[in-house]
Amino acid sequence: MTILYFIIAIGVLVLIHELGHFIVARRNNIRVEKFSIGFGPPIASIKRGETEYKIAPIPLGGYVKMTGEDPEDESTAEDERSFSNKSAWTRIRVTSAGPVMNIALAFILMPIVFLIGRMEPRYLKESPVVVGVQVSSPAEKAGLAKGDKILGIDGHKASTWDDVQKTIIVSTGQTLEFSIERGGEIINRPVTVETLPELRVGYVGIEPIFFIEDDAIVGNVMPDGAAAKAGIKRDDKITAINDEPIGGWIDMISKINALAGQKISLTVEREGARVSFDIQPVYNEEAKRWMIGIAKGMRSSDIPMIKRKYGPIDAVKHGFEECSKLIELTFAVLKKLVTLQLSYKSLGGPIQIAQASAAAAKYGLAEFIYFMAFLSIQLGVLNLLPIPILDGGHILFCTIEGVARRKIPARVRSVAQYTGLVFILSLFLLITVNDIDSVWGLKNIIGKLVSW
Repeated sequence: MTILYFIIAIGVLVLIHELGHFIVARRNNIRVEKFSIGFGPPIASIKRGETEYKIAPIPLGGYVKMTGEDPEDESTAEDERSFSNKSAWTRIRVTSAGPVMNIALAFILMPIVFLIGRMEPRYLKESPVVVGVQVSSPAEKAGLAKGDKILGIDGHKASTWDDVQKTIIVSTGQTLEFSIERGGEIINRPVTVETLPELRVGYVGIEPIFFIEDDAIVGNVMPDGAAAKAGIKRDDKITAINDEPIGGWIDMISKINALAGQKISLTVEREGARVSFDIQPVYNEEAKRWMIGIAKGMRSSDIPMIKRKYGPIDAVKHGFEECSKLIELTFAVLKKLVTLQLSYKSLGGPIQIAQASAAAAKYGLAEFIYFMAFLSIQLGVLNLLPIPILDGGHILFCTIEGVARRKIPARVRSVAQYTGLVFILSLFLLITVNDIDSVWGLKNIIGKLVSW
């Protein structure tokens, strides 16, 4: 089912994207030769008029083939319906139509989410008052304390925990200025955001999720981690360390770290039975503590949830606000990637997208539509980047030609396109390898291949 949900999500977004190019090209009297959803040899195709419509087996994109897209094609030099013979402004409209359609789709889908009603943790919309601070966390080191009310971060107002968390998760390695209210006094505290290795996102140690139902339930086991090697599994409930009962997840973290790398015996509850495992903790340089390679798990009943459902007018309002926040978040992530404040390892590729689409579908139609709207924004914004081979690169070329009033030399365009292609393929390969490592573990796979 994971593959099915992935194909549905990507298929719809690619269809909308290519439809944007197609409609605007036709409206500007440009001949469209092929319209393809997917890459590779066609699974099915049909010709209507002058256009061949295809469905291909590789669902990672699509394309609209227009006459005269290749400026070196001399056979279309005199064709008035050729793409290259249209004005720079017309070519910009055709090229930008795909990303614009994706962003527009998100603004259509998101109100539907709020109209249907979406389940979300109750605390996300609550005032960001600190309910606890993790031991040895960035927040504790900065002097934040239980009861502090967060007013803003880096000069931006924080009205809810949602505002706070969206800023923290994309700020790994940065020092953020927290404005807090304590005892009627407003004070500022610089907090350096660290990486939560288990999830590869930023954290500071005050996030409410750490303090909701503190049972030490395993949610994720890192491939090749100490816990994975020992046999710990998802949904195991850790009850004791070295036969001493633990008070919960936070207590467990503290005890493991306090033992400073000593081998430990971990007792877990699994399907009604108690099982013990010997584990050798490993020191993590990023987190600056001893770890065993697990992330906290939450049962759906553990987190107080609320279904937020709105009437048509409010659904549109909240939908537009959410899309605006996601667009802002996307640009913030891009900025951090370009300035090397954020690693490419924090990005998700096709495998993680497939898993996320399946997980979203599992939680209902509203969650799946939300995920599609979020993904549509990513696709739209990323395609507008001024990188040759992306739509943004073509827009840049057309803009230069429009200002200079002459064509960019074919060789310059060709070299730029190949450079852009190599960059995008290299990035795609890195992200895919990162995907595989995150989900299955490269050492695991290589080890199995070698032994086989």
